[in-house]
Amino acid sequence: MFIALEDEHMEVSGRLVGREVDCYILNVPEGEYLATIEMHSDKPATLEHLVNGKALVSDSGSGASVDYLHLLAGHHVFSVRGEDAEYKLRALLTPVPDEFFEEEPNYDLGHSKLLTFSRPYRGIISKARDEDWFRFRLAARREIRIAATPPRGAGLRLQVQRRGIRMF
Repeated sequence: MFIALEDEHMEVSGRLVGREVDCYILNVPEGEYLATIEMHSDKPATLEHLVNGKALVSDSGSGASVDYLHLLAGHHVFSVRGEDAEYKLRALLTPVPDEFFEEEPNYDLGHSKLLTFSRPYRGIISKARDEDWFRFRLAARREIRIAATPPRGAGLRLQVQRRGIRMF
């Protein structure tokens, strides 16, 4: 099943019969976008962003979402997995603000973005359990300052690791 892009917003309804997986292809136009894909269902189900047949990121529940994926032009596959459920799948695309904005997925060291020290980076924590990982390299010993500023009323924890060992 294909989802056609219209006005940077699309929605489709579906039904899982028995234990089933429905797959959708999102055709992203030229450019770079931050995508939020939401799935609302009458029973718990799993929403996945598939790359080469494997789930790169996923979320489960009656209201699941994959937030702020950095998508380039082309076809991107999403699936809804569950049992005997009716659901709505909604996609919203917004242009990437600039190169200093975080890119999803970045939930572990293997998916982290390499930072340069030229200017601050910005990002979004979309859920209470969201983690954003970044990495940097130093050519020589030097003093650096790392800071993270949460929005008003929000909590944030900053952690620095070196070769897998927590520094602070």
